[in-house]
Amino acid sequence: MLGDRDKMRENLLAIREDYWSNHITTHAKRLPQEKRTAAVSAVRRMAAILEGCSPLEKAVLLYRMFTGNITYDYGTYRSPERNGQHIAFDFYGALTGKAVCSGIAELYCMALVAAGLDAVIVVGYALGPDGPDLHGWVKLRIDGRWYNADPTWDLAACGRRGQPKFFLRSDAWMEAHEHYSLPERYPAAPAELDPTRRKTVERVYQTKGVDEVLWKIWESSRRGMR
Repeated sequence: MLGDRDKMRENLLAIREDYWSNHITTHAKRLPQEKRTAAVSAVRRMAAILEGCSPLEKAVLLYRMFTGNITYDYGTYRSPERNGQHIAFDFYGALTGKAVCSGIAELYCMALVAAGLDAVIVVGYALGPDGPDLHGWVKLRIDGRWYNADPTWDLAACGRRGQPKFFLRSDAWMEAHEHYSLPERYPAAPAELDPTRRKTVERVYQTKGVDEVLWKIWESSRRGMR
């Protein structure tokens, strides 16, 4: 479990409400406008291809696409000069296929919103490879209920293959699995996904050939930003 929760809470309270937009996405805002526009268009193309799917299907297919095609940028994470201005910290970096948690969470959140779902980015702490550190994940709403989803901790490159472990989880489950945030800042996620919907997630992950289809969507959607 995480260590000094009071200290973590104090640190999180010190983070401005506009932390994500004014710190994490600093690099993205400095991108040439044509590159940023192309990247946003790529996200919209990914979401548009899933039109006709249910909200749950959209959420799980986008999650699987990103966790299967993005690699965690450990080099940037461990850099002594990391300050939120590297490409790995924003959605553009995640679209190139290599990013840290903030970029991965931002990309997933943007894609969910583009697909018509409600979603927000969570800034909190998690137990990373070098101990407790600031971490970002996503909360999304399915059928009127909010859930947590942490694509970074389900990346295939991290060895988490098969059924996603950190997808559509309650606040209590996340805290029990070393994720801590300020609950008053985000929509409450009090319950786990019901068994019927969890079976839908399992079905998508068991469908033969889904990874190949999602890889093609990933590649074709990004083509315009290169």
